[in-house]
Amino acid sequence: MSSEDEMLSEAELAALREAIATAVMNARAGLGGALESDPAAYLRLVVTTRAAAAETSRLLRESIDGARHAGHSWETISPDLTYADSATMSVSGPLTMDTAGAEMYATIFSLMVSAHQQGVLMTGSDDGLVHLSTNDGGDWANVTPPDLPKFSQVTMIAESPHTAGTIYMTAARHKTGDYAPYVYKTDDLGTTWTRIDAGLPQHEFCRVIREDPNRE
Repeated sequence: MSSEDEMLSEAELAALREAIATAVMNARAGLGGALESDPAAYLRLVVTTRAAAAETSRLLRESIDGARHAGHSWETISPDLTYADSATMSVSGPLTMDTAGAEMYATIFSLMVSAHQQGVLMTGSDDGLVHLSTNDGGDWANVTPPDLPKFSQVTMIAESPHTAGTIYMTAARHKTGDYAPYVYKTDDLGTTWTRIDAGLPQHEFCRVIREDPNRE
């Protein structure tokens, strides 16, 4: 076969690009996807990944099939937990498309599986939403802090190792030109949130906060 025979026409190239773009968007694969083990269940994982583009980011749970089959079957346990703003969901590029997920948005970026209360899950999206489930993904409530701006990246959700219901959260907005730290604490599973970043440098964003596991 000659090189001319192997070359794709403009129409075929356009169709191929569209097919790849659709596959990437449907997968919604992100480099920052979260993976957590469930402290209450042996060999159970909770992982965030992407479903169909129309349904965007969904939270998936592994079925407990034993060590031999771990990860072979998954159950969807959430609806869309992001803003799913079309302005952030285009294919990155422009010269080569990003297939590694570094520039995929409207995804679940952070995840907390409670060690204190079985069935309690909390997610944070890369576009500024926080959701809570208290029945292992059966139902979800939007518990986003009222003052958290849209398009904030919820970089970490960390449960207190000492106190049930106490959770810390960080969000970053440096991609929007806002370098201030956004650090929150809740003592009631997200019903109310308090900003606790007043003592931090206001020009340095914060990615992670955790309680000392040894000292209360």
